[in-house]
Amino acid sequence: MEAAFVILLNSDLYNYVRRLQTDICKLSGAKETLKIEPHITLKYAFNVKNIKTVEKYFDEIAKTTRPFKIEINGINLFPTQVFFVDVTKNQALTNFHLKVLRDLKEKFSV
Repeated sequence: MEAAFVILLNSDLYNYVRRLQTDICKLSGAKETLKIEPHITLKYAFNVKNIKTVEKYFDEIAKTTRPFKIEINGINLFPTQVFFVDVTKNQALTNFHLKVLRDLKEKFSV
């Protein structure tokens, strides 16, 4: 089974990005843009043997991670017509990202 690790946006940012996606879709006809919910990808799709153990890890890290700020730097479009937001790197986000990657490698050999 495949899994990915993403950060879901708070409601204000989610709504803002979704409006941008809708506007871009109306202007460009890039309907693919609306197929994916707004999020920040930390780890692209990877194969796992047991999804339940990965879900348990995701739940645990969500419970134990303190909220941190994420700043949006701009918007862009992948060649596949999928819209994305550029995220400004900051230490909290970098630390969280590295922890997730390290944990996934140690716990799930990903």
